[in-house]
Amino acid sequence: QELVSIENLIPGRPLSEVLPTLSSADKRIALRHYLAALRTLHTIECPDKPYGELLTTRLITASTWPGYLSAHIHKAVTEYGIEADVSEVEAVAAKTLEVVKELQNTPKALVHGDYGPANVLVGADLQVTGVIDFSGMTVVGDPFLDVAAAVLFLEVTAGHVPEDSEIAH
Repeated sequence: QELVSIENLIPGRPLSEVLPTLSSADKRIALRHYLAALRTLHTIECPDKPYGELLTTRLITASTWPGYLSAHIHKAVTEYGIEADVSEVEAVAAKTLEVVKELQNTPKALVHGDYGPANVLVGADLQVTGVIDFSGMTVVGDPFLDVAAAVLFLEVTAGHVPEDSEIAH
């Protein structure tokens, strides 16, 4: 069962459509707003929830952020069939798990999980008017996940130029 809501009242257009039309100066403004909106999103704290997924039917959760990430990595390796996309997947997973174990004192914030220009709406003034498409990728956990996703998804957005990444970094 999937929960879907269509909201026609959120003003704005996806940033992914707007970015290619902007001058360099306006692009800098839009990208600042795009990244600054994460600060607001991440003020939503979830102290009473376990780390992990919120909107899937088979929730993966854990009492710690490293515990959730470990369970999610295990599921990705065993159930998602990523071997075709990741060479030496077991070695990559093992190395990642070593890094994950080091994460401590992780905040319990709402993390969009798919925060990219296609899911951020902006108005004519380039201010963010809404964030859409909360999904199975939405979790309680470390907000840095969205920061990394914001830059990665920007880099695969149509019309991306290296200057966009320089601004985001």
